[in-house]
Amino acid sequence: MTDSSARLGLPYILTGQAQKEVTHNEALNRLDAAVQLSVLDRDLTSPPANPAEGAVYLVATGATGLWSGKDGQIVACYNGWQVLAPREGWLAWVTDEEVLLRHTGSGWTVFASALGQSLMAAQDDASIRALLGQGSAATLTAGTAAGNAVQLDGNARLPAVDGSQLLNMPTPTRLVHSFAYGDATPAVVGTLPAGAVVSTVTLIILTAFNGVSPALAVGDDGNDSRFMAAGQNDAGMAVAFTTSPGEKLSAAISVRLSIQPGAGATAGSGLLIVDYA
Repeated sequence: MTDSSARLGLPYILTGQAQKEVTHNEALNRLDAAVQLSVLDRDLTSPPANPAEGAVYLVATGATGLWSGKDGQIVACYNGWQVLAPREGWLAWVTDEEVLLRHTGSGWTVFASALGQSLMAAQDDASIRALLGQGSAATLTAGTAAGNAVQLDGNARLPAVDGSQLLNMPTPTRLVHSFAYGDATPAVVGTLPAGAVVSTVTLIILTAFNGVSPALAVGDDGNDSRFMAAGQNDAGMAVAFTTSPGEKLSAAISVRLSIQPGAGATAGSGLLIVDYA
């Protein structure tokens, strides 16, 4: 029998062991760090000066000092640094970026939803319509691929409890805009009416933007990052990013997409989807 668990390395209490509480508390600390994993930062290569008890970090590449050799691992402060080696399938929320990561078994990557992965694989407008649940009646056309925004409306019908009638269940209005490297920016992609409640804003990067520090943000005339700041997505990765503003608009606004491909850029494309009711 080993002296620690196979997955999290939790130390076992051994027969006849003195100071069993030390081993037990170490195991609790490791669980405290790993369960509902949330890290404060993933860009640090050395420990912060005064970390709070229970602070958890994802060590960046090129770690030094007390974190030397811990690249890509999880470290947690509990009267010293506890180190957790991540396994394939682990998810970690990065607090300062508001982004979810997934461990692939060889490294961390921004988590892409199943919808985002499917949209990235879609090759034509018909495929995109089907994935968005709009079917053949949708107004998402070839014009959208040229950078024009469209609004998709529909009604889902569900049977009433007694089966005697149908209830009309309006779906949120969906604003869809395709964009690419070289588009004019910031671009007005559509107008949201006063009183609208913005439920979700999804940025699907189909082709990663290259160049130096590409950045994308979604906002309005008064705030370019109102619905999604550049720090909430990574334009250099072909994945989907979503925010849930849950914001009711006091006045009509024009949604704006700001594209900063960066110096030396030659590629980049994607879809912006705004759902509101």
